[in-house]
Amino acid sequence: MGGRVSTAARARSNARVQVLAYSDEVLIVRWLASGGTEQRWTPRRACRSGRCALSGEKIVCGDVVFSPRGRAPVDPNAMVLAAALGSPLAPKVRPHVQVLERSAQLLVVRWVEPGRAHFGEQHWKPGRARHAGVCALTGARIACGDDVFRPSGRPMPPNAGAMILAIAVALDGADLAPA
Repeated sequence: MGGRVSTAARARSNARVQVLAYSDEVLIVRWLASGGTEQRWTPRRACRSGRCALSGEKIVCGDVVFSPRGRAPVDPNAMVLAAALGSPLAPKVRPHVQVLERSAQLLVVRWVEPGRAHFGEQHWKPGRARHAGVCALTGARIACGDDVFRPSGRPMPPNAGAMILAIAVALDGADLAPA
């Protein structure tokens, strides 16, 4: 049965690398194959055509890309389109997050990023933080292993990496104001 595949799903299926961090000067990636090797890549203009190792998009000569430098890269011809990353220096507008309903097993959250996204009633499910982060509700630091709520649903929402500390929405009825 044929169906439409979202651009994000297609990008995930084509990804050969995971972005760990980036700026305008450097990109740190982890290869999904080859034992999870981490590499530091630098920006340049593409001198040949190819496919983006992150999104699978076509790269043509002259595109701004990041590519591996240094000792024994896993794939010396690999490239990531700078446009596939977005701008690391773009002003980060903190989303407006409001908990509409809560229980031990579900949060219903209104998530608004001015000019970018609006989720009126998004379902968030409990779990443990798989990495450090920042609570979208309070701005508090989140450590790996903390009890958190994360957005759920298919297809994966654009804010899927966001987390809310479970303690920030404790069921005692106290509402916490964002920091």
